[in-house]
Amino acid sequence: MERLVHIFYIRQCRTQRKGMVRQYRILMRSQTAVKVTLQEILLNFRDRFGNSPQPFTPAGIPVTVHLRQLSAPDGVKCDVTVIPIRAIPVSDDTPMRAFRVVRFGEHVRQLRETTMADTPSLLQLTPLNPAFRDDPHVLLDALRTQSPVHRDDMAGAFVVSRHADVRALVSDRTLWRDPLHAEEASMMQRRLLENYDPATPRSHSTSILMLDDPDHARVRGPLTQALYARVAKFRPEVERIVKVSLDRLEGRDSFDLMDTFCVPIPIDVIAAILGVDPSRLGEFRTWSEDVIQSLNPMRTPEATVRMEKASAALSDYFTEMLEARRKAPQDDLISDMARLQAQGANLSDEELRINLTALLVGGNLTTTDLIGNGVRLFLLNPGELAKLRADPSLIKAAVEEVLRYEPPVDITARIASRDMAVSGCPVKAHQSMVVSLRGANRDPAAFDDPHRFDITRKHVPHVAFGGGAHICIGAPLARLEAQVALLALFERFPNLRFAEPDAKPAWRSLPFFRGLEKLELRG
Repeated sequence: MERLVHIFYIRQCRTQRKGMVRQYRILMRSQTAVKVTLQEILLNFRDRFGNSPQPFTPAGIPVTVHLRQLSAPDGVKCDVTVIPIRAIPVSDDTPMRAFRVVRFGEHVRQLRETTMADTPSLLQLTPLNPAFRDDPHVLLDALRTQSPVHRDDMAGAFVVSRHADVRALVSDRTLWRDPLHAEEASMMQRRLLENYDPATPRSHSTSILMLDDPDHARVRGPLTQALYARVAKFRPEVERIVKVSLDRLEGRDSFDLMDTFCVPIPIDVIAAILGVDPSRLGEFRTWSEDVIQSLNPMRTPEATVRMEKASAALSDYFTEMLEARRKAPQDDLISDMARLQAQGANLSDEELRINLTALLVGGNLTTTDLIGNGVRLFLLNPGELAKLRADPSLIKAAVEEVLRYEPPVDITARIASRDMAVSGCPVKAHQSMVVSLRGANRDPAAFDDPHRFDITRKHVPHVAFGGGAHICIGAPLARLEAQVALLALFERFPNLRFAEPDAKPAWRSLPFFRGLEKLELRG
């Protein structure tokens, strides 16, 4: 059962306050008060505010969050107010705060005067918050300074943002990823179990993203072996795919780089690695784009239907490919996996299908954003672009700096497998920990002048790909694609520039990821 957030009905007429309190108490006693999950809250934000919701405000401004009106008796209005409360301190001189939904009644007067504390909640650390979307590091710097290990009661998780803590947690192989291990209070982890059938203990997922050892090592091992061997010799094919994308841009006065370059390259690369039939590449692209909606908690019902159809179609297609490759192997990843199965790899067809889809979903979106974020950073920093053009051998270091400075993924999570402490803050077994990869990558304790983009930075121990047993399996491929794409783009278009230099970046409103919806350029 998920952690639920109460929505309290508040009449607009202040003179009816006593009746309002009485009605609220009756509602709570009769258990007819509306309750919504995190996903429903996000959908409410979208319905009222579109893709640029305004429910959260920067520090120092009142933080009443007005959701859209819901169906309620007597036309009552639905409001939620969030205020800071004291949480577990890291040390005696380090204030920590959490956020909770305030119960109506004795806090009415206090709510009018409440302003946001310096420590943000987890929901505020997403693109749903315009302040975070515009500049995430104002809030992340405050979080890391004021509350580096912060208990967020609404999410039911600790939020960790110091580089040393984050690196230690993602590298700890004893911590859990499987959401079945999470305590009931962890709303974020429990949401993953919406379709979980207790009669089938592994029915919720066989994805390496959620598996723990020994199953994680058993499933990931053969896939890693085959994928890494193929990536090592795949540069010429990536270069060919990038060239085809660049050729399509020739002669255009302006173009949206995301739609024409950053999105198609990762899809076409993974299709080539898997061995997708060229005659079915159009279908594969459509499925790939639709199934990525699994990462979007704000997706529409129509997008959910497309996602489910695409997932089923991909599963059927991978089954078809596996059967064909067993009869007639080819030079592709599917054939490699079929051969490893025949040689004794303990990996079922179902596990293989699920993890090929996970590779597709996770790799496509993050690589798209890595390339797009990299292009934007270089255009914003012409001095660094000049260095790269003068010395293309800097491209590997440049991509690592892009990953540090503007990582595609904001957070990852771990679940405590034992009672432990993070920087002195006690964490009990089964409690969830959300680690801020973005916050850790700008920690001044780990990086000199962390808010400066510098492709000649000597030491870049970023955590953009996580770490430990669950380090991103597609990291080598993402690095290769970004290196080839960035070099080729800047070589083909020496005068590349923003179409509208003063335009505000069109960041995508997708929680826990950071990438551009559009990037309008001129060549």
